[in-house]
Amino acid sequence: MTDPFALVSSLFDSLPVGLIALDRGGRVVIYNQAEEHLANRKRADVLGREFFIEVAPCMNVQELAGEFYRRVGKGPFERRMEFSFPFPVLAEPRDVAVTLRSFEAEGEPFGCLIVEDISLRRSVERMKETLAALLVHDLKNPLAVVAGNLGLLSDDPGLAALPYAREALRDSEEATGRLHRMVLNLLDITRLETAGMALRRRDFRARDLLEAVVRSGHLPAAQHRFEVEADPTLALCGDEDVLRRALDNLVDNARRYARGRVVLRARADGATVTFEVEDDGPGVPPEMRARVFDRYASGSAGRTNFGLGLTFVALAARAHGGAVEVDSGEGGGARFRLTVRRWVDPEMLAA
Repeated sequence: MTDPFALVSSLFDSLPVGLIALDRGGRVVIYNQAEEHLANRKRADVLGREFFIEVAPCMNVQELAGEFYRRVGKGPFERRMEFSFPFPVLAEPRDVAVTLRSFEAEGEPFGCLIVEDISLRRSVERMKETLAALLVHDLKNPLAVVAGNLGLLSDDPGLAALPYAREALRDSEEATGRLHRMVLNLLDITRLETAGMALRRRDFRARDLLEAVVRSGHLPAAQHRFEVEADPTLALCGDEDVLRRALDNLVDNARRYARGRVVLRARADGATVTFEVEDDGPGVPPEMRARVFDRYASGSAGRTNFGLGLTFVALAARAHGGAVEVDSGEGGGARFRLTVRRWVDPEMLAA
């Protein structure tokens, strides 16, 4: 009969990711073959040693150490980090993803570290980001020329007298505006992901922001009814331009799917402000709601091809200490909630 311990050990060694199991005191009890190759450490040299102190005392791993010692034995938890790790046998650091999870065995608490080498994935992502930056740079100038020429044509009284020309110009200006936002999203998504965009914070009123979004020229009011619900005195501090673009993206998404009504709301909840954009369209299927903020997400029913706009919304929310989510609206459509930290003195903007 096969030895169960040998079977489990062989199973661990067959895994394509590094696996390290730690007891309550942080001592290594399992160290698989993939981790031996990744870290260039022999199993015999680490078993029984305190992982966070004797084996991997580097600064990146210490953040996980704090999580481990605080939470092991106090219920299930999971924490994932990605960072560049300087392996001693390699000339260049490797990009790794480390997931820390808790589990119990025979009533005793343990921790498990799963280590993935994501260097190739990160390299591909960096290539994509470089290509995106080049595309953005090459698109901005001709796009500005197109927008400028459309503006000149719109001011021509002869063309303005022709109904078909007015409609064609309006459609062209709307499409140009959408393309401009896509270009800006593509550029700023990378900057927000890498904290390379410095926010220009100032105090402003939430209702003023929502009304400015509704007044945007790219919203065809003749086809949709836009409603704003917000306390005129509600104020917050943040990068108004970034949040304006985030709400523009939410409203543009709502407008594409709404049957006729889009509602914009803002409300305070202690230290946060929540913006809502709700439409009466087909809604977002429940199985898609966790993925619509990923780059180039698409669905099979209802809403499809969410694009980069919602990715920018999620990153803008995170940059403001908040988050974004989507659920069903009161009428069965989609309701997007963008929550940000308020960061404003309640006595400000009283006038």
